Order: sequence, then structure tokens, then C-alpha cells
Amino acid sequence: MRTGPHSLAAVAAAAGLDAPAARLLLSGVAPLQTAGPDQISFLDNRRYAPALASTRAGAVLVHPDMASRAPAGTVALPTLEPYAAWALVAALFHPIPPPCPGVHPAAVVAADARVDPTVEIGPLAVIGARAEIGPRCRIGPGAVIGEGVVLGAECRIGALASLSYALLGARVAVYPGARIGQEGFGFAVTPAGFRSVPQLGRVVLEDDVEIGANTTIDRGSLHDTVIGAGSRLDNLVQIGPSWPRLRHRRTGGHLRVHDFGRPSDDRRAGRFDRTSSDREARSYWCAGRGDVGRGRGHRGDRQPGDGGSGLLPPSGRAAPVGAQAEGGDRGEGNGLTAMDVGRGERTAKGIEAEGTGDAAPVVDIAGIMRAIPHRYPFLMIDRVVDLVRDKSAIGIKNLSIDESFFQGHFPNHPVMPGVLIIESMAQTAAVLVVETLGPESAGKVVYFMSIEGAKFRRPVVPGDQLRIHVFKERNRGNVWKFHAIARVDGVSVAEATYAAMIMERAAGSDGAAE
Repeated sequence: MRTGPHSLAAVAAAAGLDAPAARLLLSGVAPLQTAGPDQISFLDNRRYAPALASTRAGAVLVHPDMASRAPAGTVALPTLEPYAAWALVAALFHPIPPPCPGVHPAAVVAADARVDPTVEIGPLAVIGARAEIGPRCRIGPGAVIGEGVVLGAECRIGALASLSYALLGARVAVYPGARIGQEGFGFAVTPAGFRSVPQLGRVVLEDDVEIGANTTIDRGSLHDTVIGAGSRLDNLVQIGPSWPRLRHRRTGGHLRVHDFGRPSDDRRAGRFDRTSSDREARSYWCAGRGDVGRGRGHRGDRQPGDGGSGLLPPSGRAAPVGAQAEGGDRGEGNGLTAMDVGRGERTAKGIEAEGTGDAAPVVDIAGIMRAIPHRYPFLMIDRVVDLVRDKSAIGIKNLSIDESFFQGHFPNHPVMPGVLIIESMAQTAAVLVVETLGPESAGKVVYFMSIEGAKFRRPVVPGDQLRIHVFKERNRGNVWKFHAIARVDGVSVAEATYAAMIMERAAGSDGAAE
């Protein structure tokens, strides 16, 4: 569905921006390289500045720092979040078509199903007994809504998707071919052979969840499999039975996640195929590939016209405006390049999948000491690897019996203090901030503001290698929020969510982080 033309004032209003003085009628959206005078484009990456300088677009959404580079005849619409504004503008010209209320004659609807009169049900769709379909839902051709399934308002179910043992909130989108609420791969091993174990839970998709095409989410074995509000799962993702709640995150395609491990906090742990780590999860982001196939970093889909692929490029994560854009594409990952699933966890290594260009080299101890002011015996990381600017990093601490804190904590039973594990998380985050800001970090210091949800799961002892996975959740102004998981041999030993403030360093102080 396409709308337009729209006035420049209407387009600016859709993006939440002030109306410019210029009068212009825009007929659509297009990449910088091909946009004409009646189209709007956007720029969210300094690397594409030459395309901005030569564009013929009538208007362009651009960071204020780049607005002056718009050529004569192109109206710059300054915004701190060009890509978010682009999403709103693109939706103005290409809105989701509203449902056409009615039931196709070739559809099958159970007599006791409750279907709101505003619902559209396509040909060959099947609505099972006692199913409930909320207002303004759209059920595509051949879709199957199983017995007792409940859909909230404004859900969109794609062609040939099937839902069983499922509860959907409002505005949930399930794309074609997805399988929601199927039996998981559960069995017991007996002397007589395998014995299937009935799966008794449901799948709960909370409000505003999107499930990609041909993705499978198994029903829980005992507890529900819950995909939290606002989550995005890409195509060809598999979520195994009783996988813990995933909240406000997104996954890349070609990924399989299976139930595996011991119960924890009334949830189950899980793991990726081909890994043995205990994976307790709340939320995550990933891109890349699991057992098969290959995916990409999603925030790379930011620059129009890259690679001639239309509005969005086929690969490559764009560095945010204001950050230093360095290097080119990194090589394709090897094996499981998607991520370390965990509570808020997303590994930078996942971004090494094809087409990223925002990963930093390994930060060695010398680089760490340039970035942060900490020194022995309070320098709690030896190296930072898999760093992706503005996203994530992994700090490494190799623990020996000579660590000063082992001498008193505890004699004859050395254990790393939990507060020092938290400190290692903070130092890793500080390095991530410095690498993200680049030259802008000069003269600034990173201060702790708050710590919440800290959990310690097992002791860390001499001989362990502590790997601290740190992920930026968000930043607003000079306040940054992170989630971190510390692991030993792939097993979670601690985690915490914490916030930090970036401030000007006092005169005479040393280093860039605290």
C-alpha cells in the first residue's frame, strides 16, 4: 500500500520534527543515490557523506552535524535519530494496509470460534474451535489458528502460518510460514528406546512482537515460552521448548535455540546448537548464523542504496553519526557467529557476520590503560575482544593465585569478591564507551551511577578465565545503560545491569574512565 504525495510539513510532522519553511510536495522515499526532487531520503552514517553531497533528493533526514552538507535544492530535516525518523516517514508513504472485514468463502471457521466483525480472514484459512480473534486482525490465506488460540487486537498472521497453544497480545505480526506452539523435541531415554514427553506449556507473544517468516517457536514443556513485548525475531529462527522470556530484543536469521539445562528461577536454561554453555536468558540481540545459513547485523540496514539493494543495504552496520567510522568490512564469521545467548546478552562476535564495518580490533592491556585510569592492583581486565562500537564488548580477566585480593578473600579458600566482578564489568563498559566516542572521549570520564539486578551464581577462583560480556542497552545524552554477564568456561557466574554518566574530567585527573 502506498500513499502520497505528502507536503514537506506533513512529512516532518510524521517524523516528529518541526515543519521547515520550505514548501515542497513529496511523492515517496528513495536512496540518496537515486532520489529525485520529489522524494525524501536519509543519512545516518558519515561514510555516506559523498552520497549526501551529490544527492538530488528534495529532502533528507540527517543528523544536525551533517545538515550543512546537504546540497542546494535539498531541504535538510535535522534529527538526532535519522533512522528512527526514517522509519516513521517510510511508514507514512507505505503504511500497513488495514484489514478488509469479512470471511472468505473458502475459509473454515469453527462454530464456537469468537471472531470480531472487523477481522479479515483470507481464503483457505482455518479458525479452530474456541479460538478468539480480536478486533482488526488480519488472517492470511491458508493460515491455521488452532483450537483455543487467542489473538489480541490488530494482529497480522501471514499466509500459511500456523498457531496452536498460543496466546497473542495486541499488534503481533507473524509472518508467512511461521510455526507457533508446535510440539518441541522432548523425549526420555529408556532401555526400550526413546519415549516422547508431552509438551504442556503454551507460547505467549506479548504486545508488538514480530515473528519472521518460517520461524518456529515451540510450546513450553512445562512452563510457557514467552516472547516479551516489543521483541523481533528474524526469519528462520527456532526457539526451543521452555526457552526463558525474551524481552525487547531481536534475533538474526538462521538460528536455532534449544531447551537445555537445569531449571533456574522457575525458568529453564538453554543453549545454542554446538555450544555447551549454560544460557539463562532474559533478552538478547543477535545476528549471523547458527548451525546453518548466514545472517547479518540488523543495524547495518541503515543506509539507502548501499549495494543497489533498494531502500536498505544488504549488509554492513552503519556507525552512528558522531562516532568515528573506521575500517571496512570484516570477514565472515566462522561456525556459530550469532551471539552468546544470555540475560541481556549479545556477543560482538556475532556482528562479525558478513558485511559489518564497525568492529574494533582487540584492545590490549596498553590500549586499556590509555582508555581508563585504573592501574594495578585495581585494573580488573587484561584484554577486550569482539568490541563493536556502540553495541557490545567482551572483557577478559585471567585470574592467578597472585591476585592481591585472593590473599585475604579468603585464606585457604580463595574466591574473587563479587564487587570486583562488578568492577570488571564497569571497566569493560568504560573501554566500550571510549572506543565508541573516539576522539570525543578526550577530556571525559565515565562514572558509575547505579547498579541493579546483580546476581552471583558460582565462585570465581584462581585459574579461571573470566569473560565479561557487556552490552549497551541505551544511552540518552551523557547517561549510558549496560547489561553484563560474566562467564567462566561458558557458564554464567554473575550478571548485572548498571548505568554510568559521561562527564568532563576534572583538571589534573588522569585517564578517561572511572
